[in-house]
Amino acid sequence: MWKLDYRYDTELQGVRFLMNWQQSDVLTLWASASVIDYSDLEPVGFQGAVFGSVPYHSNVTGDVTLDITPGSGMRFELTGKYAGSRNISAETDDKLDPYFLVDLALSKRFHKRFGVTVKIF
Repeated sequence: MWKLDYRYDTELQGVRFLMNWQQSDVLTLWASASVIDYSDLEPVGFQGAVFGSVPYHSNVTGDVTLDITPGSGMRFELTGKYAGSRNISAETDDKLDPYFLVDLALSKRFHKRFGVTVKIF
């Protein structure tokens, strides 16, 4: 475990968009996207710092979940998470690449008190 010290006060402004759509009892789609503006940073003691970004934090993130419940105790859940590029330091403009992760969960309920879930991620 480590403690991160960004050495500046951070004021964030952002917006988060959410959507939840239920086509029927079988199909549900949920999605979100966030955009955060780090432009109001007040650096302390950093000369030549890359302003407008907090190290290891993306300005753009997103999530999406597709939930399919066809009946007979079955459930399929596909989840995706997106993170945009992130600066690795306040002193440089070096960035980590954006990424997208996908998880799949398959569930079967055999009885109201017993079920099995398999997750692939």
